[in-house]
Amino acid sequence: MTSLFEDIRYSLRLLARQPAFTAAAILLLALGIGVNSAIFSVVDSVLLRPLPYRNPEALYNLWTRNLPRKIPQSAVSPPEFLEYATHVKSFSYCAAFMNVTATLTGRGQPTRVSSTLVSRGYMEMLGITPALGRGFAAEEFQLGRSQVAILTENYWKSQFGADPTILGKTIRLDDELHVVVGVLPAIKGGSRSLDLYVPLAFSPELLAAWDSRFLYVIARLQDGVAVEQAGAELTAIAGRLAREHPDSNAGLDAYLVQSVRDAQGESREPLILLSAAVGLVLLVTCSNLANLLLIRSAARHREVAIRSAMGASQARVFVQMITENLMLALLGGAAGLIVAGWSLRAIAKFGPANMPRLQDATVDYTVLAFTFGVSLLAGLLFGVAPAWHALRLNLASTLRDESRGSSGGVRRSLFRSIFVVSEVAISVILLISAGLLLRTFVAISQIDTGFNSSHVLTLRTTLPDTRYPTPEARGAYVRKAIRQLESTPGVLSAGSTTALPMMQVNWRAHFTVEGQPGPRESSTYNAITPHYLASIGATLVKGRGFAETDGEASDPVILISQALERRYFANQDPIGQSLKMQVGAFTYRARIVGVVRDIAQLRPEEAPRVTIYQPHAQCPWPFLAFAVRTAVEPASMTEAMRRVFLKWIRTFRWSGFSRWVICWTGYWRSGVSPWFYC
Repeated sequence: MTSLFEDIRYSLRLLARQPAFTAAAILLLALGIGVNSAIFSVVDSVLLRPLPYRNPEALYNLWTRNLPRKIPQSAVSPPEFLEYATHVKSFSYCAAFMNVTATLTGRGQPTRVSSTLVSRGYMEMLGITPALGRGFAAEEFQLGRSQVAILTENYWKSQFGADPTILGKTIRLDDELHVVVGVLPAIKGGSRSLDLYVPLAFSPELLAAWDSRFLYVIARLQDGVAVEQAGAELTAIAGRLAREHPDSNAGLDAYLVQSVRDAQGESREPLILLSAAVGLVLLVTCSNLANLLLIRSAARHREVAIRSAMGASQARVFVQMITENLMLALLGGAAGLIVAGWSLRAIAKFGPANMPRLQDATVDYTVLAFTFGVSLLAGLLFGVAPAWHALRLNLASTLRDESRGSSGGVRRSLFRSIFVVSEVAISVILLISAGLLLRTFVAISQIDTGFNSSHVLTLRTTLPDTRYPTPEARGAYVRKAIRQLESTPGVLSAGSTTALPMMQVNWRAHFTVEGQPGPRESSTYNAITPHYLASIGATLVKGRGFAETDGEASDPVILISQALERRYFANQDPIGQSLKMQVGAFTYRARIVGVVRDIAQLRPEEAPRVTIYQPHAQCPWPFLAFAVRTAVEPASMTEAMRRVFLKWIRTFRWSGFSRWVICWTGYWRSGVSPWFYC
């Protein structure tokens, strides 16, 4: 132990005597180790850390799919949920939830609230217990008795100042009073940042809406039950429902996905590839340092030879040199923690918004342990070769060569050549990977999305049922909003839709082509106002667009995408043809009046989606997204537009068109709900 401390002190003195080399080596290591530590923190938070619930490995998400209709994944309708929750015996719990965005009023400026409506047993299934107050009572999941709320700790502190007397007080959500009955403790690592929970109560209309699939379902398996057994029960029940309800459930299947895998989303493969890439960067760093140390060791051969001549064994010299390299690596690792902290802040700010639990990535004890381990490994990687080279020295020849000014012989040159070749090989791999990534980026940037987001501002809002209970009221709201927007100086056009491109919301409609045999098909659905397509820079390729006369009193009309035209009207003109459509609980016959150029709805690189557009005036949904095209820089119009809306609109969210926060704007306590899959 004494010799170890002596080696450490000697190593530190030696590094201090060569500040330029030490600073350069620490900087190289800090960059290599720091980036690896930052990426490991992200991987640990997103992929390795379990969900913060009781026994998370037994939690599974329940999804439906209809492969004959080309729907690979969809949510669950209320009656389907009740069937699965009641008849699948492999579940100890089965609960549903839906994410909604409400408006909190009565406490100064109206604010948006991220909320979740949960069914009975949801919190018990996850093992969540309120830190203050109580959970939901059984009777509070009934219509007319569900006006209660449980706040999250963060929302309780930020909005209510951690008021200890909050229990029993009322809050107004979309003009509806709710009593606060509890406060949940902070749950680090959850998949979504929430403000509050409200009981989910089903209306009789929703319990009969087999086609309205908007519920997310989580189930907990019974102890000792295999997931295959639960899957077999789901398949049997889905088959029975398909026979009993062929119009809505024909071809529909149900399946389970472990909740932690669903929470990871599509981030697993990119993070694994990124980890491999930064690992290669660290190898290049170690190779560089090994070369520097070999060059540096040439100046120390006489020192090593003299120490050996004075009685130091080769093993003792080897250990001392390894200690030097390990100390250098640990100093680089300590500096790397600073780089990791900076990198994580940059990743959290500029990283993908849809990566789950990214904000939870921090430099914690796990990252400290990883950094320590990587530093030791790096020290061994770049230090063993120079130390081994010193161990192989011939004392007499070294002293003779040093006295003659020898440069070090063939062996050191061989080591240098090996490191140079390996460094070049790894660098080539990284360059090829970077080139492929750049080519992919360029290809994505050149994809024709079907719209032009330049000079476009967007806004989202949901009309509360208490204030706009009828289609006439909602239609009047939208018409007034469009007039106000288009009368603002600097605005070229304004329009409204139920879902903007890249908003990650995919409403579904079902249809059959009149006169064509075959099963009912599914498509993406949007309800839009007449100037919406012009506002987002989309174009009409055939027929006419919607007019102000296409209202509730006129015959139903629709626009279709080019993808729908190619699939169902390959050899004929679709203009004037009719579709028999079902959107939620509404069924009608609509005539095609135009064809819209294909628009990328969810992702830029996706294949064109079969899409149907309907005039909003003929079906005035309360879920609204406005698009405003400006003649000047959009950022300069934000305050002017805000002042216009503040005169009469309660809630809003402005954003650059291409910088949407991915979430679903639901409709608070409405008998009509969205049906979609993403």
